[in-house]
Amino acid sequence: MVNINNNGESEVCRIVARLSIGGLYFGRSRGWHWKKRMIFRPRMDFGGMLNNNLMITGSSGSGKSNACKLIVESLAGSGSRFLILDPHGEYGGIAGRLKARTYDALESSINLFEVGSSSEYEKSAELAQLFKKAFRLGEVQSSMLFRCIRYTFYICRKKGKEPGMNELLYSIRAFKEQADKSEAAALSSLLNRLSMLGNRDRKHLDFNEVWDGNTVLVLSRLHSSEAQVIYIESILRKVYSSMLEGGRRSEKFYIIIDEAEKLLDTEILARIAAEGRKYSVGIIAIAQRPKGLCRSIRSNSAVSICFQQREPEELNYLSNLVAGGNEANRFAEVKKAIRDLGKGFAVIQKSGEEPCIARFGLFDEGADIGLLIMERARSAISAEELSAMIKTNRIKEAELRGVLEALERKGMLKKHEVEDGRFAGLWYISGSRNSSEHDVIVALISRKLKLLGVRNYLYNRPFGPDVVAYANGFAIAIEYETGSKSAEKSLEMIRKRAMHYRKVVLVVDSRRIGHYSIFSGVSSVISYQDFFELEETGLSNLFFG
Repeated sequence: MVNINNNGESEVCRIVARLSIGGLYFGRSRGWHWKKRMIFRPRMDFGGMLNNNLMITGSSGSGKSNACKLIVESLAGSGSRFLILDPHGEYGGIAGRLKARTYDALESSINLFEVGSSSEYEKSAELAQLFKKAFRLGEVQSSMLFRCIRYTFYICRKKGKEPGMNELLYSIRAFKEQADKSEAAALSSLLNRLSMLGNRDRKHLDFNEVWDGNTVLVLSRLHSSEAQVIYIESILRKVYSSMLEGGRRSEKFYIIIDEAEKLLDTEILARIAAEGRKYSVGIIAIAQRPKGLCRSIRSNSAVSICFQQREPEELNYLSNLVAGGNEANRFAEVKKAIRDLGKGFAVIQKSGEEPCIARFGLFDEGADIGLLIMERARSAISAEELSAMIKTNRIKEAELRGVLEALERKGMLKKHEVEDGRFAGLWYISGSRNSSEHDVIVALISRKLKLLGVRNYLYNRPFGPDVVAYANGFAIAIEYETGSKSAEKSLEMIRKRAMHYRKVVLVVDSRRIGHYSIFSGVSSVISYQDFFELEETGLSNLFFG
C-alpha cells in the first residue's frame, strides 16, 4: 500500500542506505560503502529529470510488478495518465483501484494498416519490416510479404474498402494460387504465421479513449509471443502518432511495458524513449534481463530500479550501469548489494544522485473479487472451490454470479463441464490459450500428478508438451488431445516429442479413445477419466511399462 506522508504526498519506498565514500574500507583504506540512513522517499518525482523513462529489472519474484503498481498508483495520484501493457493479467488490482478501462487484446484489435507513415509504400515497408522482425522471416519471405501488403492496399483502395489483416491473408492466398511450387511453400508458411492475427469478430480499439484515460491492455489471451510483440508495437506506433499530432500534454502519460525485453531494439520504442520528454510521454520498462532491453531504454532511463539479480552476465551489466566506475571498489560494492538483495528491496539509481538501497511496501490488491477469481483460476478452479473461496471473503452469491458473467462476457474467464471421473463438475479457467476443454483438462492433469507427488509443470505452448512430468530422473511429455487434430498431425507431434522426452503419453476423452488407439505403438494412450483414477503403481506402469 502507498503510504501518505504529512504533506499528503504518496510514498512508494523507503531508503535504507545510500552509497557513500569515506570511512574505513574493510578496516584498511577509504572506499565506497553503504551508509545507513532511515529516511522516507516521497513519490517518484520526474520533474527536472533528463527524461520521463524508468527501468525496473530483477529476477522472477523479486518484487518488480509490486513496485510498478506502487509507482503507477503514485503517478496517477499526481495527475499522470497511464497505459499498461499486461502480458499475464497481473494488473487487475491497479485497474480496479484507479477505475482504469481494461481491454482484452484478443477482442480489441489495432488495425496495423492505419498505423505509421502516410504513404501506402512506406506503410507497406514498415509492416513488412515489423513482421520480418517478429517472426524472424528470411529475405525471400519478407519480399513476398511486402508485395502482398502492397497488393492489399491497391485492391482495397479500388473497392473503397478499409484494408486489414483479414484482407492481407486473402491477398496471400491469392498470390499462393498463382505461385510456383517453391514460392507456394513460402507463402503457406506466411499464412500459418500470420493467421493468428486475423479475426473478423474483433472490435477495433478506440485509441482516443486510451490516449485520454487510464488503460490496461491484457495480452495473456494472444496465443504467441510474436502476436504480443506485434500488438505492442502497433500500440506504440499509435502512441507515437498521437504524440506528434497532439503536441505537449498538460499531464504526463506513461506507457508501462511488462516483459519489455521481448521488444528488442525496435525503432518506434527508441523514438518514444528519446523524444517523449518533449511531449510529456514516458516509458516504464519492466524486464528480468536488462541486457535484453531496447538499447534506447537502457540509455534514456532517468531512473533505474534494480531488484535482486544473480545471473552473472546480467549482474555485471547492472552493476556497471549503476556504479559507473570502480574507483575505490565502487563496482564491487554495488554488485554485492544487487546480488544479495532481499525480496522487495532494490538498488535505485536516479540521474544526478548516488545509488541508494530502498525497501518497497506491498501493494494492497484489496478485496477485488474479479482479481481473486482470475488469480485462482489460472490453474483451474471448480465451482465448489470458488464458492468456498468466496464465502471466506464474505461475498454474496448474486455478486459472485455477476462477476463471473462479466469476466466470461469479456472473454477473460472460460468454463468447462467435466462430465465424469474424479474431477467431475464445472471448472473455470483464466488466461486460456486453447479451448476451455483443453486447458481445464490439462490443468487437472497437472493437479492429479501433484496429488501423487510427481513434480511437473504446465507448458501448454504451441511448440511444446501440455505437461512435462519428472519421474525417476526422466522427463515425460503428456499431451491432451481434444480430437481437433488430424491423425497425421497427431503422429507428427508424437514423433517430435519422442525426440526430446523419455516417453509420450496421450490423454484423451474416453469417447475418443478408439480414434487414438492407432498410436499405442508409439505412445501410451489413456482416457482422462482413467488417468484421474490412477494410483502410484498405475502411474508408474503408464510411464515406464
